This record gives sequence, structure tokens and C-alpha cells, in this order.
Amino acid sequence: MTKLQKLNTLKTLLGDCTHLNMEYIKRKEIIAAAVRSGLVEKDTYVALKGSAKSSTIGYYVVAEMLTLVEAAMRKLIGGAMNKSAPAKGAKTTKKATVQLSIEQEIAAELRGTEDEICDVSCFSEFEDINEELNLMNTTL
Repeated sequence: MTKLQKLNTLKTLLGDCTHLNMEYIKRKEIIAAAVRSGLVEKDTYVALKGSAKSSTIGYYVVAEMLTLVEAAMRKLIGGAMNKSAPAKGAKTTKKATVQLSIEQEIAAELRGTEDEICDVSCFSEFEDINEELNLMNTTL
């Protein structure tokens, strides 16, 4: 379940409490209702802030909790929109950097490492010696 879906479920729960004319709700009751809806206790912490506490110990104001959840949803949706659209005039250098690093890797593979180059040159020298020995009808 995504964070937005969790917030939407919590908003629905609090909306139902509002429709039932509940002004205040106990902490354990909202957590139990959230668990029955498939959430985890931790998912309710968005609504269980100090600003939503009632003057009665252990109770929270439903309307304030609903406001907190809606604010969290707006923040989440707004943050997602800001991430997808780059700011005007912003340069996208990440793609160019990735492209440059890929080209460097390909060039390094084509050149080979120093060990591979040495091995190839040593091998070619060995072939030359082997050819000369074959001409003289001798082998190593």
C-alpha cells in the first residue's frame, strides 16, 4: 500500500467519524479502526499530533485530525508534482554525465587494460619466435 493510499484510508476513517457526529475520539479507538482497515499503528501517527489533542486526556479532536491528514496528502501530492517537473532554466546534466561515463567505459574496454596489452604483445612475440623455429624445423 502506498503512502497516499494509507493517507486516503485514514481520511476515510476520520470522515466516517465526522459523519457519525463524533467530535472527539480516543487514541486507542482510532488505532483499532485503522488496524481493522488494513493499516498499521504507525500509519495513524500523521493524525495523532499534539495540535489535535483534546483537553480531555487520551482524546483527540476528529476535525483537527482530518485537517492534518488532508495537509499531509496535499504535501505528498505537491511534492510528487514538484519532482516530476524540473524548474525553468534548470540544466539537466545528469543525462550528459551518464552518457559521458558510458562512452568512457566503452573506450576503456576497447583499449584494454595495461595487463591485457602486455599479454597481447608478449603473445605476439611468442608467435614470432615460434614461426622462426618452425622455419628451422625445431620446436620448443
